[in-house]
Amino acid sequence: MQMTGTTKKMNDSCESWFALYTRHQHERKVARHLELHGFTVLCPTYTEMHQWRDRKKEIVLPVFPGYVFMQGGLERQTCVLATPGVHSIVCTGRTPAAIEQDEIEGIRRAVDHAISLEPAPFLSEGERVRVIRGPLMGVEGIFQRRKDGVRLAISIEILGRSASLEIQSNEIESCIRRPLTSVLSEVMGRTAMLPAQSTLLMSGGHGD
Repeated sequence: MQMTGTTKKMNDSCESWFALYTRHQHERKVARHLELHGFTVLCPTYTEMHQWRDRKKEIVLPVFPGYVFMQGGLERQTCVLATPGVHSIVCTGRTPAAIEQDEIEGIRRAVDHAISLEPAPFLSEGERVRVIRGPLMGVEGIFQRRKDGVRLAISIEILGRSASLEIQSNEIESCIRRPLTSVLSEVMGRTAMLPAQSTLLMSGGHGD
């Protein structure tokens, strides 16, 4: 059966991830409420130690303050927008803006494998690297070197927000590096040209 343009667009919107803008400190409540109503959501968190005058306490905070991610669900927009704590769906103009698949995939896989994330200053430029081994293999981000080690920053462009995670130097490679097949093809192409060039040189020598 051939898929029509309308059907394909509906399927794409069901698979795509969107961001919900929420009230301050309502991210986890929104996520729980939507999950109870059958939505697929993502609300990554991290822990931070807070010091009060008489005690210390570890508290859980959202990695992306003010936002919850939702997969599909646009056919139930009324239900989504009626969720306590939800302000709106992040849009481009009046159209809900789908998040780039490679951006959300890195966040999802970190959460799925219990890899600690933390908020980071928004990064859109820098040395882009790719994870080459482990549970995040294939995920791309921006390389960060700190005093306490190496981190990978994953940015959600449409939100202007980034998250970072700890990673080992031997688990990443530069995205600028060309595929080996491309390099070999170029080398073989040059090698194939060498005999013809050598013949010309030799002929020139005999001519003298």
